[in-house]
Amino acid sequence: ENYKIQDDWSHANAIDVDHDGNYLVSFRSFNQIWKIDSESGDIIWRLGDNGDFNLNEEDIFYQQHAINKIDSNKYLLFDNGSSDVRMTSRALLFTIDEEEKIFKSDWSVYLPDSLFTFKQGSVYLIDNENYLFTSSVNNRIIITDNSGKILWNLLSDHSYYRVYYLPKN
Repeated sequence: ENYKIQDDWSHANAIDVDHDGNYLVSFRSFNQIWKIDSESGDIIWRLGDNGDFNLNEEDIFYQQHAINKIDSNKYLLFDNGSSDVRMTSRALLFTIDEEEKIFKSDWSVYLPDSLFTFKQGSVYLIDNENYLFTSSVNNRIIITDNSGKILWNLLSDHSYYRVYYLPKN
């Protein structure tokens, strides 16, 4: 039997389990994060471009990756940026009030424009104060502080989609 290759219409690229056991799924092609009921499969909310929350223009994220829960209502994602709109990649730390459908941008940590990565990439909070980035198209792994100052920078022969921090202890 022949199989037809379908276009990747949504490009789901990350998943995390939220504080209530439901799923957070990143859909790169939609510039959205969806919260999906883990039992019924119903969509609880959509965050991002044309989603269920009102976002200011500076809060809109593009082609994002690596959604991760920080605590019960605080989240972090890697905003790749866009070759058409904003050629800058960043960490976007934000809070969600699910009942009132309110999005609040808490902090953004921008990578230098030279580390813009239009595809792949990730960011994770380490030691509750620094950010571990991958800039995939630049073959870089970077640690920054809260202001975006680069504390550590690795240039590799390989491109990484994600990297994780493993503490010594």
